[in-house]
Amino acid sequence: NVNNLPGVKTNEVDISSSTAASVVGMIIESGTTNEIGFCWNTNPNPTNQDFFNNQVESFGNFGEFFYTTLTNLLPNTRYYLRAYAINDIGIAYGNEVSFITYTEGNNIITNQGQGIIFDGDEYTSVILGNGQEWMGENLATSIFSNGDSIPKVIDNLQWSTSTSAAYSIYNNEELNDSIYGKLYNGYAVVDSRNVCPIGWHVPTSAEWTMLIGYLGGQVFAGSKLKIEGIEYWQSPNGGSNESGFSAFPGGQRYPNGNFYNITTRGLWWTSYPNSTDALIYCLIQNNLSYATCGAELGAISSKKYGYSIRCISD
Repeated sequence: NVNNLPGVKTNEVDISSSTAASVVGMIIESGTTNEIGFCWNTNPNPTNQDFFNNQVESFGNFGEFFYTTLTNLLPNTRYYLRAYAINDIGIAYGNEVSFITYTEGNNIITNQGQGIIFDGDEYTSVILGNGQEWMGENLATSIFSNGDSIPKVIDNLQWSTSTSAAYSIYNNEELNDSIYGKLYNGYAVVDSRNVCPIGWHVPTSAEWTMLIGYLGGQVFAGSKLKIEGIEYWQSPNGGSNESGFSAFPGGQRYPNGNFYNITTRGLWWTSYPNSTDALIYCLIQNNLSYATCGAELGAISSKKYGYSIRCISD
């Protein structure tokens, strides 16, 4: 409505490193806007008289969301952030969110967790020095936490047309299930019955980027997450598994039902932002040390894709 101020929302912040963070906003009331962006400061209630950035991008087909990366931030510092939008009437600010950048030079601390048995499978877990406890294997369950079955979909057409929770096994070969876990569509991720066991959940993108930041940021985290050697990762790997996360490259299933990239790519769902169509995912590749996780890097997918899941403790 051109006679009103725009409606805008500030969404979750993904902290990338000690000096950078990825931020997402959303236009929540349609209408013409002349400018959209973000403003931030170390004091509450930032305005576009403080630090601000209107060089933002959208999610393409998911155009109600817009995003950018804040850089040159100070380590171990709390920032306050608001999205904003301007039209001919004036400027509107979204809700305020705050975040703290990572401290420089973290030493990685890894402890063995208690692990868990779920749907007949035994999972190890690892507790990191940042307080997070992650499962040590990709999820392989065929049930939700309440015991309801998750449908297994083999047929390509059925996979491509499904709008409810489903899983598949790469190339429908059971050996892949025992090594790499199952591939779940995004509808399974956001199902209220919880695809992870009780006391665990599918991580948000912020929880993933907290992990990546703890491991030194996106440039280095992939190597520290990947299991070593070329038995499961295609050469070149370069994984050190310094984190104890033991990332396996389970590949992906496309919306048309075809399978790709086992042994070369590990892709894991996050539970955010849970729009009608899309979720952010995280990516690690065999030949790169990077860990890609965040909308600013294009890591957002239709829920019709099939990716792996790693659960995190509540």
